[in-house]
This record gives sequence, structure tokens and C-alpha cells, in this order.
Amino acid sequence: MRADGGGGGAALPGQSTLVLPKLKGTPPNKTTKPMDAAKAEELSKVDFDGFDKEVRLAGETGLETRYITKNRPAIMVTVNANKCFDCLPIELDKWKAKEEGLKVLVGKELLAAKDTTFEMGATDITKTPYIWQYHVGYNVNPDPATGLAGAYGTAYAIHYNDGMNMIRVVAEYKDDTPKSRQDMVNLTPKEDLEQIAKAFMDVFVHTW
Repeated sequence: MRADGGGGGAALPGQSTLVLPKLKGTPPNKTTKPMDAAKAEELSKVDFDGFDKEVRLAGETGLETRYITKNRPAIMVTVNANKCFDCLPIELDKWKAKEEGLKVLVGKELLAAKDTTFEMGATDITKTPYIWQYHVGYNVNPDPATGLAGAYGTAYAIHYNDGMNMIRVVAEYKDDTPKSRQDMVNLTPKEDLEQIAKAFMDVFVHTW
């Protein structure tokens, strides 16, 4: 799947195109109070063309919403928004201390695989800093019953907080077992996952 945030370019033959909302071009809204049930409920109403939505939580403890593409390959976007706890400034050196905790998104089985890669860094949207993390893992072997079995995954997550509230957006491959690590990456390149995560993040930080 090719993500299109309005930058142009054609999809490859047989490749579906996911049209994303354009970035607002302005800094995030500055929240003025900790997130409550009313704000979580408001955020739970956000929809995106090309995605089905499942609201898993919208209450006093915050928001968790999952979106999955209508077309394949299936890409799932999970949005978590909550009031701040342990909110660090958006500075990479400070977030590096949280690296091991951030790897929970990778999963134990993939973390144990020798060729799993994990990266983290800093990026920006409209000159506002964000922290990102990315991983690719493939620990799949032949299985007499199903053909292939094991753990696999690739995901790009982006983090932000304004000192009052925090939000994380994760875009990840959520389709059938790919034949290889490279096939999975070809289906959902890092650049596409990043573009999707940033588009979702930009919408939510202009809505909260």
C-alpha cells in the first residue's frame, strides 16, 4: 500500500493508494487541563476515510481507538491519548532513557529474534518536535498445518506531549503472515507507516 498525504506520485501497478488528510501547517493545540471523559469522547468521534474504527476506550482514563484500512494490506493505527504521567520534554536524549520501556511495542518473541531491528529518533511536524520509534521483526518458520507460523511485525510509533496531556500513534502491519521479512517491508515501507502516523497525529493534536 502506498500512503499519499498530498505529495503526489503514482501507485505501482496493483498497489492501492491510501489518501491521508493534509497536515494543518500550524502547531498543535495547547491543552489547558488534563484529559477527561468529555474530551476522550470527543476524540473518539474522529474518523478517517479509508479506515474502519474501533473505539476501545473513551472515558476518564483517556482514549484508545483503533483504525484499520479498508483495503489490503491491512494497516492498523492505534491512538492512545491520556493525561500526563512521567511526561518528558520532547528531547531525544531524555527519551533515550526510556528506550527499553518503548520496546514493549515490539513484543517479547520478536525482541528475542536475532535480526529484529529497533530504531528511535526525533522528528518534527510543522516545526514541532516529536519522538518516533520503528521496528521490523520476522521470526516465522514453516509449519506442517498452516504453512508458516511465528511472530512478525513492523510498526512506526510517534509520541508527543504538551506537559498536560500525552498522545501516541502507532501505525503497523496487521495482515496475513508475509512470506519473508522483506515482503512485509515492501508491503508497508517505513516511509508509508511514518506518513500515516504523522497524519493521524496531526489531526488529533489539532482536535484535543
